[in-house]
Amino acid sequence: MLAFVVVGVPLLFSVPVMKHSPGEPAGLVLAAPHDGYDMYSGDLARRVARKLGWGTVVADEYRDTKDERWLDVNRPTERRWLLGKRGKEQTTDRGRRTFAEYLRRLREAAQVPSGRIPLLVEFHGHNRKVTIGGSKVRVDVIECATVGFSDEELRELSERYERLARQRWPVGHYIRLRFDQLHPTYVYEGKRIDFYYGASGAKRAGSLQTSVVRRALHFEMPQNARSTRTQRDHFGALMADLLRPLSRYARSETGSSETPRRGAADRVD
Repeated sequence: MLAFVVVGVPLLFSVPVMKHSPGEPAGLVLAAPHDGYDMYSGDLARRVARKLGWGTVVADEYRDTKDERWLDVNRPTERRWLLGKRGKEQTTDRGRRTFAEYLRRLREAAQVPSGRIPLLVEFHGHNRKVTIGGSKVRVDVIECATVGFSDEELRELSERYERLARQRWPVGHYIRLRFDQLHPTYVYEGKRIDFYYGASGAKRAGSLQTSVVRRALHFEMPQNARSTRTQRDHFGALMADLLRPLSRYARSETGSSETPRRGAADRVD
């Protein structure tokens, strides 16, 4: 954040910054394309990366409503402002340049200069609310949109998450994990709701295209999984333990892969 003073009045504006760091084994990369708006998603990605050693890419302040800037980063689109309101998502030259830079950094962090990246994991943040019993209720659920995984692989990952979460929180409530491919709808606080964050834009024209990645996980983390340092400590460790077995996907483009199945939800983020 930069600060200037004009006629005694401090003016603050943010500057978009994108950083990356290669990791090992090659082929695996963790990313947070909306840090600054999806608060602390970048810190969470870096915490997981430190534990796993994987490459990282963090894009910070590309979405800032105060500066009327909304670049999607993980796809070649942005939303422009008109009369103080955010417009519809559209492909722009600036959006293309930003996405090209993001893709370049993903490849450098994964050490995959060409061909498909074996595994991309993106961390995002959500503050979804639904109406239950006449009141707005925050949905404390991690939603994960997927590319290139079989149902069996995702069931194994889901069961692993449940075991790890119960080890950390043996008594009482813990945040559940739901996958688009397995849970097109799910029950929350006694109400059946739709899976919401399907990442359709990134799947159609961005970082989750099957021409870009062999496999991908797009995690939407609720506020209670990332807002405080203690929460990020807990969930950074939990997500690292969850993802650690996926290091086996760090391999070359050669060999077969499962045919990706599109998630039930079609929501962009």
